[in-house]
Amino acid sequence: SGISISNTIVRNYNAILRIDNTTQNGIEVTAGTFDNKNGGEVYIGEIGNVGGNAILMNSGQGLLNQSCSLIKATKPIYYSSTPSGTNNGIIIENAGGNSRIQTNNGVIQNLGGGSFNITNNNGILSESADEVFWTGCGDTQWSNADNWHTGAVPTTSSDVIIPNATNAPVIPGGPTVRANSLVIESGATLTNNGGFRITSPSTGDLRIKSGGTLQGDGTYDIGGDWINDGSFQAGTSTVYLYGTTQIKGSSQTDFNSLIFLGGTFSLETPISVSNFLALVINSTLDLNGYDVTLSANASIGGENVSNYIYSTAGGVVKTTQILNAPTSVNPGNIGVTITSSANLGSTTI
Repeated sequence: SGISISNTIVRNYNAILRIDNTTQNGIEVTAGTFDNKNGGEVYIGEIGNVGGNAILMNSGQGLLNQSCSLIKATKPIYYSSTPSGTNNGIIIENAGGNSRIQTNNGVIQNLGGGSFNITNNNGILSESADEVFWTGCGDTQWSNADNWHTGAVPTTSSDVIIPNATNAPVIPGGPTVRANSLVIESGATLTNNGGFRITSPSTGDLRIKSGGTLQGDGTYDIGGDWINDGSFQAGTSTVYLYGTTQIKGSSQTDFNSLIFLGGTFSLETPISVSNFLALVINSTLDLNGYDVTLSANASIGGENVSNYIYSTAGGVVKTTQILNAPTSVNPGNIGVTITSSANLGSTTI
């Protein structure tokens, strides 16, 4: 084997270990542990050829891949009999055979077409090369490559997944960041104070899972569905939707400003808007049985024969205003002019 471990612990401590050529296993643990820690990087078979498994665990702990540590392998990672092996960091495997470990608390990317069996999976198992995972191993900055499991900042083709991490990601003011889609996992928070775009012609979705949070004062350009099962804290943000998009999810989204930017849109959940709602460039919104609630200070703009709100199954646009002897008041610019000598008080239109 490339490295044989018996009755001891071998630690790769914040170092780079490469095993390029061996006729047998890259690392074989007969009894003991291979401990990859503190940002250690292990590459097995990436350049040359490994004859057996990348890592074979015969007994004991076998493998401990710690937080922010990386293993990349072109052959399986496998325990032979007693379940063993724990991943708290990142494993990227490009192997056609069968892999298995006992516990995954981190990210495993299985790309070679083989199986990867996990007895206790508390982390993420991916089979897509386009998925890019936030680790926060460097700091909180989106633009820092050290914060992504691939060691590279996401691009327009990346399906970005934000899991719960000690360093939660922040998009600062400045250039807009781009992706093909975005998922915020339970327990995770993404703060956007700049710009986030799911780039045209992509129709990838933005999804906030239950327990996840998206917050900040930035902008969003989304060509796919807006799916909110968690928490969206709008701040002073503006959301631009385009294409054929549905707003849906188990949580009502409370937008600050929402702009429909050319396309056919529909609701699958109620929404509210606290500042401005606009339809431009031939946009139509089907309420589809759900309500749009405008705050007392919010308004609608851009409506005409080409840009309009309608419903095939009920639903209303409504606002609640204090109307005391109103004269030609058009609440929220919704198209109703109200004049009355009476003090109507709090009135829902």
